[in-house]
Amino acid sequence: VVSKPFVKIFGVGRVTIRGQVVFREYAMGAHLRGFRIDASCSAGAVDLKGVRGNVTIEDCEITNNLSAGIAFEGCSGETTIARCSVRGCKFDGLGLHMLKGESTHKGSVIITDSTFEDNGYDGLYLGDPRFRVSLERAQVLRNKRHGIFVRGTALEVNGCT
Repeated sequence: VVSKPFVKIFGVGRVTIRGQVVFREYAMGAHLRGFRIDASCSAGAVDLKGVRGNVTIEDCEITNNLSAGIAFEGCSGETTIARCSVRGCKFDGLGLHMLKGESTHKGSVIITDSTFEDNGYDGLYLGDPRFRVSLERAQVLRNKRHGIFVRGTALEVNGCT
């Protein structure tokens, strides 16, 4: 659980986290890089709960056989996801749901050079109209329901397959 600002967690070599990584409200400026996250939990393998501020997730392989890969709940600020693979999750690869948070919360998710594949629901579920999502040079493949399901979120797509 990351609940303090500007925490940097970098994996060296091939490091596997067997469980969930949670970012809490005060995790602004957090940076997670270089991990294989293999979760079996009922929430997101990488779960952002009420984070106010920027978070970076890079060079990670993420899977969750009981729920979603990356889940946002009541967040604001900018989240950057770069060079990540989110695959084999029971539900969405990335779930941006409007569950909690103030109506004034606004945010963005910038996804580059990443893959969302073989997930049980959508590759990306974008259901929070308070957010903008930018998808660049990404691959969204073989997800069971939809590749990208947009429900009110502003989406920009460049160079994706």
